Amino acid sequence: MGNNNFKSVFEELKQKFSEIFPINDIHLISLNIGSRKTILVTIMRKGGITLNDCKFVSSILSGYIPEDYDLQVQSPGIGFEIRKDSFNILELFLQTPVKIFYTDIMEDKEKTIEEEGILTFVDKSVSIKKFEKNKKNKKKLKKIGDIDNTTKNLQNNILGNNNDQNIISIPLDRIIKVKTTFFPEEI
Repeated sequence: MGNNNFKSVFEELKQKFSEIFPINDIHLISLNIGSRKTILVTIMRKGGITLNDCKFVSSILSGYIPEDYDLQVQSPGIGFEIRKDSFNILELFLQTPVKIFYTDIMEDKEKTIEEEGILTFVDKSVSIKKFEKNKKNKKKLKKIGDIDNTTKNLQNNILGNNNDQNIISIPLDRIIKVKTTFFPEEI
């Protein structure tokens, strides 16, 4: 009986929230009901979510929540996973740091690859501007006085000065999941 009650509450809220969202460009990302009667609503808008956005959405949704349930409204935050069935929301995460997990074939074997960067474009493919990998090399190379052409090319590759090497595109059909992450300098 308890499980059916959760299911019916979930279905009712899902239907009602689909009529309400988007609100002020705020989109419903996920709706979950926990075993302790906690309704967890995750929201997002282009550019991110503020505490005031969460309060605003909470004030609107609280009238639809059964009395014996608790409502929590949150942003996706760090580590939020977007899977294939939700790729339609990727555009909301533009200019956000992400880690993309995708498959590639190397030496006749399918391999999962991870890339981190800022999400810059979403359509039939996803593009990210990759983070600098090695800041120590950058500092060392800046101190070098006279550099020959070979070393200059190496420096450009390491520093990511060549824009083509700094931005990668991955077809949507090869992506397994996208996960929100920190900027590397914040780790």
